[in-house]
Amino acid sequence: MVHSDVGVGVLCLLVGYTMGIILTKGTVCDWNEQTRKVVKQTNIMGIALLFIYLFFVSKKSTVLGSLLNIHDPRRIGAIGTGISAGVMIGRVIHSVRGVVLVVKAFDPIDVAPRTPPDSLA
Repeated sequence: MVHSDVGVGVLCLLVGYTMGIILTKGTVCDWNEQTRKVVKQTNIMGIALLFIYLFFVSKKSTVLGSLLNIHDPRRIGAIGTGISAGVMIGRVIHSVRGVVLVVKAFDPIDVAPRTPPDSLA
């Protein structure tokens, strides 16, 4: 029983991670020259995916109950938490990756180097 629960947990994290990657694809990273910062904009696909994800989160007991025939609230909560954790991990990792790619593409070299304050020198 323990081995199957660990497998279900890992599967939930992988499903959530994949959902996080898909949700991150709905945003576009770009470099704003005026503020010299990376900005992210959500496109229509990202908004639609976000609503689908929110629907799944709000109706997870119904969805999991009908699709997987799971009616135990503890198991539904554990599966929902695993998927949500995977989504968060996937979104953070791929958002950071997108920011790094934008910064590398624009390579803002003319940023003034930091100097220590006079009180520390």
